[in-house]
Amino acid sequence: MSSDVYHRLYGLFRCVVLFFSADPCPFAKVLFREEESDRQEPTESSISTISEREEQEGNNMSAIYGSVLEQLTGKSLSKKASSDVFLGANYKMDMSFCIGSHQKAFTGDFNGDGDADLLFHDTTTGAKRIYYATYSGSFTGDQTWKREMSWCHHSGAQLYIGDFNGDDRSDMLCHDTAGKIWISWAQPGGTFIGTPWYYYINWCKSSNEQLFVADFNGDGRDDLLCHTISNGYKTITYAKEGGTFSASFWKISKNWCVGSRQILFTGDFNGDRRADMLCHEDSGGTISVALASMSGTFTGSSSWWKTLNWCKKTNSYTKLRVGDFNKDRRDDIMCTDYSGPWWISYSVQGGSFSTHNWYRKAGWCSYSNQVLIADVNGDGADDLLCYHPSDGIKEIALNRQP
Repeated sequence: MSSDVYHRLYGLFRCVVLFFSADPCPFAKVLFREEESDRQEPTESSISTISEREEQEGNNMSAIYGSVLEQLTGKSLSKKASSDVFLGANYKMDMSFCIGSHQKAFTGDFNGDGDADLLFHDTTTGAKRIYYATYSGSFTGDQTWKREMSWCHHSGAQLYIGDFNGDDRSDMLCHDTAGKIWISWAQPGGTFIGTPWYYYINWCKSSNEQLFVADFNGDGRDDLLCHTISNGYKTITYAKEGGTFSASFWKISKNWCVGSRQILFTGDFNGDRRADMLCHEDSGGTISVALASMSGTFTGSSSWWKTLNWCKKTNSYTKLRVGDFNKDRRDDIMCTDYSGPWWISYSVQGGSFSTHNWYRKAGWCSYSNQVLIADVNGDGADDLLCYHPSDGIKEIALNRQP
């Protein structure tokens, strides 16, 4: 980046700080680097030109300054969301494989290139197949990996995806109802060679418990949280260096998000790079958020809650989903319904929500198909993937945020 652009951005940064401080913004002193005798008050057109040049330079320093300003001023500088976030499928792949209810689709960045890839797990044989995303967010049959791993297909086994060793590549973890854990770490290139680590953790193994994968302490390694549905108790085991786990837990015995009608989700809702918890009461539409502490623990009470009267479960196909749909590095919530409507409520600074900000009658990805949320083209906004188990068709709706 040229020194001219750097100084211009730094001047703009100072200008905005002064603006929020209710002090006149001295454009002539901070936006230009001419000699003192040649300084002039910039015109509206010249400021517009500067803004255009900054965007063309692709300079991400403005994003860094924006984050600093949000912390200093308490005011959000996030981009305004597009009115057309999703318009339907951009890509449709008629692949005559990975067909049937025994095929489960997962997303993860297995090769560490910044784009989410697509993994299929055969629950009857344990075979795995990965389709690596292209730079445009599509998938081709040429960029694939497959292996007859015969792994994580036994009774009571469930596959999970997460980056457990912090190398920016998504790994695979298998947990079963006997309390056993296996991990296969992704290799350079996004392939797998087996299951090099196993541990009998004897934890989170009943039908009354749910396992979640997320980075709660912000160390770049995904941790494991066990949620007891009947009483709301939570326990967390944090990933160790190297991507393994032990039977050392953080526990909290408070009745938060209790019962089958209160559904737990994880996501970074305040943008501090630590996963938080969100509880959705699906009969009345109440949303509660519990923010993670610096060390990745929780108080057992809500940091924020509100009855939004939104995404109430009127049928078995109404579902809440989590993803960052407006590129502000805070996870938002999406509601989908069997008849095709899609709603999005954007997280605001501090990790709270209002009523839905975006709605569209999508008529896309019916209730019999599997919806996945991931950033397949690496632009910072989560996209939608639709997998048809009945015929193997895969569709992608790219996020249209600018």
